[in-house]
Amino acid sequence: MAFEFNRNFDISFLLSKQKIILFILTVVLSLLFAVGVYKNQKQEVQKLEKKIKEEKELNEIVDDIKLQEKEFTEYLVEFSEKDPAFIVEEISGFARGSGIKISSLAPQKKIDSDIFSILSFDVKVEGLYHRIGDFLSRLESSPAILHVIEINLYKAVISRKKRTKRRRKTVEGRDDILTADIVISVAFIKE
Repeated sequence: MAFEFNRNFDISFLLSKQKIILFILTVVLSLLFAVGVYKNQKQEVQKLEKKIKEEKELNEIVDDIKLQEKEFTEYLVEFSEKDPAFIVEEISGFARGSGIKISSLAPQKKIDSDIFSILSFDVKVEGLYHRIGDFLSRLESSPAILHVIEINLYKAVISRKKRTKRRRKTVEGRDDILTADIVISVAFIKE
């Protein structure tokens, strides 16, 4: 059944209800306008919320950068160029504190770049195994930022002759003394 338009529609009925129709039309248009404004404002609020979130994230990043800058400044002080005599004294102090003997300590050639310099030392120490380990631990955790590059650990021996037999004994006559050849380096920023 098809919808058929009534040709006998009376327009006078609409004219008599003109005020009601205008009121309804005004309400409908006002609602459509309000919905449009609401959608635009909702989008604007979402954009502002997104911008606030981004600003908060940026503030967190800025705070992290400030913290890292502070830490970097502290490390910069530790990495600033140090006198080789100070480093030798530091290494010697660690050896004394660990109860080991330094047989030799010789600086290697200094390596320079535009920003950093690296100073290395060949160190030969003698002592008990755990004391050498303590010495290495002190080196690695020092505020001078010393790095152990290479370690060769072996039993320290000296040949001694006895009348009845030939015997090899370790330093100080002990069998548990070890020798360690260590390469230590320190990096610092040029001033």
